[in-house]
Amino acid sequence: MLNLAIIGCGNIANFHVPAMKLAGFNVSSVSGRNGSYDYLKNFCNSHSLNEVKIFDSSEELLDTNNWDALLISCPTDSIIKYLKV
Repeated sequence: MLNLAIIGCGNIANFHVPAMKLAGFNVSSVSGRNGSYDYLKNFCNSHSLNEVKIFDSSEELLDTNNWDALLISCPTDSIIKYLKV
């Protein structure tokens, strides 16, 4: 099973997570806006993602080695900075 990291856990991510789980991915880590820990924790709980690492910053998530695939689920104007990292 491949580990999936998610950057951005807004409304569209609520549709992506079930689809990615059905495709065989294990969501291993998530990140969002700075200061969004409580929101991310609720997001994980609502999708029964019990063993997920929540990162304070997306850059910190990108620097780890605990994911095989990345889902960037944030506003389009923010995506380019993650593609350049």
